[in-house]
Amino acid sequence: MQQDRRFINRNKTLWAACTAVLLLLFCFLLFGRLGEVHIADYDEARHGVSAYEMIRNNDYLVNTYQGELDYWNLKPPMSFWLISLAYRLFGYNAFALRFFSALATLLSACAIALWAWRENGRWAVPFVLMIFIANNVVYGLHFARYGDADSQYQFFFTIAMLGALLCYRNIRWIYISGLFFSFAFLTKGLHAVTIPITCFLILLANGYIKQMRLKHYLLVLASGLIVIVPWAAARYLRDGVAFFSGMLSTDVAGRIGAVADPIDADIPTFLYYFTPFTRSPAMLICVALCLISLFTLIVTRHRLSAARRHAAIGSLLWVVVPIVFYTLANVKFRWYVYSCLMGMPVLTVTLVYGALEAVSVRKLMVACLSFAFAGFAFSAYMNIQNVLSTTFDQTIQGFLKEDLDRYLDEGIHAYIQYSENQQTTWMQGSVLTAEMYGDVICLNGGVEGYLSDEESAILYISKNNNISEITQLQQDEIVRNENYYLIVFEK
Repeated sequence: MQQDRRFINRNKTLWAACTAVLLLLFCFLLFGRLGEVHIADYDEARHGVSAYEMIRNNDYLVNTYQGELDYWNLKPPMSFWLISLAYRLFGYNAFALRFFSALATLLSACAIALWAWRENGRWAVPFVLMIFIANNVVYGLHFARYGDADSQYQFFFTIAMLGALLCYRNIRWIYISGLFFSFAFLTKGLHAVTIPITCFLILLANGYIKQMRLKHYLLVLASGLIVIVPWAAARYLRDGVAFFSGMLSTDVAGRIGAVADPIDADIPTFLYYFTPFTRSPAMLICVALCLISLFTLIVTRHRLSAARRHAAIGSLLWVVVPIVFYTLANVKFRWYVYSCLMGMPVLTVTLVYGALEAVSVRKLMVACLSFAFAGFAFSAYMNIQNVLSTTFDQTIQGFLKEDLDRYLDEGIHAYIQYSENQQTTWMQGSVLTAEMYGDVICLNGGVEGYLSDEESAILYISKNNNISEITQLQQDEIVRNENYYLIVFEK
């Protein structure tokens, strides 16, 4: 008896040590050198600017870009609020811009790990964490280390799906799904429509729909609208239907047939959404484990418990429904289906633990898991190397970051003229950098705008392709002259 107790204690200690090490490693991959990457134009920069200008305007209802109402980035304000909060907590920098994206992915993985622990035992926790650590897509664009709405959206999507999976314990868990749908909608808008579709199919496929009564439907509806309706009403009172019509025309109608990256245009739509799997060795390993587990269950005729069977069906729908939905919509934006990457660990753990129950093939399954964990470990090592090698490689943003001072330059009008085609419109990443580090007012117009501005102003101009303009400006003070790229004029 005493020997058994010592074995159990050693087992718990080993589990705690493994879990702690994996959590620390995961946190390093999420937060390590998070602010050292240049700010990406478009989504990341636009989110950062909108959040920054909400603080500057003291207006947390409508988002602006360079001081004007933004009808390009037609997302509800949840992600802007979170980035604004991070600015308040950590200052105006790229780390703050991305903090809640990294935290959202950490919370998503922890939520799935806790669910797996409850359903399969404590060793499912390091299993889940290892999958996340090894998945290189998690650390790429539109995910954990990127300052836009997608990672937060995936967190709300994940909790909504886990709520649907837990309905086998109590149908009232579906209210959690409704509530987190409302948060997801407030983050990504109409993209969140896949949540109620998937939840409904999970309830239908697992027979939970029979437990639903009128009060359940009403309460689910109420939980799903509880934060959407007040925001929508407040937004309507500000600018009528302009924002909502833009959401429909741009984020729905405008996306049909659209391609995020032109190099993907020739990929058939029904194959396009397999790329998040084919570009992630960890996901390919998960697919292999699922297929091996299914084959084992069929050959051994082992019947899964009702709870595990419902979890397998539900997580399979979690993975498949978004892919089918956006394939039918003929939309090629890879990150639209990143929710399937959150569902794969659930499906993998469920099927693997089910196959391990088949005693006759347990040694074979353990051997397969050993090879799988070797693959996970190699992928994790590559992810660590990528984070360690992160460098700031954006010349213009680096120049702005070094040159500007929030206390000295606050409120000054700032113009820029690039070398390529003498562009005089600020690039989004440059706008955010200039606002965060200098609190300047970024105005378009380049040299002409600078010369016609009657107020105090500064001009950033490239040495390349702007020689005549620089000669014309010699009467103004050169505050900085860097050999590698820009000259700064001030008047």
